[in-house]
Amino acid sequence: MKNRLSLAFVGTAVAILCGGCGFGALDLGKVSGGAPTTTTTTTNTKSFKYEYEYNACNTGEHTFSSLDELCSALQSDSVNNDCALSLRKEGFKAWSCSGSFNQRS
Repeated sequence: MKNRLSLAFVGTAVAILCGGCGFGALDLGKVSGGAPTTTTTTTNTKSFKYEYEYNACNTGEHTFSSLDELCSALQSDSVNNDCALSLRKEGFKAWSCSGSFNQRS
């Protein structure tokens, strides 16, 4: 079984794909979506968006007007339906959120 983690940043065209990366006994289960993105509109306003799914548990799609709001939401279990904790932690790192990831209800 191949596991794939995909991170994409709209506008900077960065993608990281990992298929069978040698996780050994670690089973990542079904991983999909979750590419945090940033979009700049014609009025120069930015929005930050993510959605993660892990083993059929989906965080839902979340859109924010600031990176700080996104970073805060990634840490919240209730905002994310108690789903995809490991992927949310990876997103927190990928976005270079300040501080350390502090999981909360």
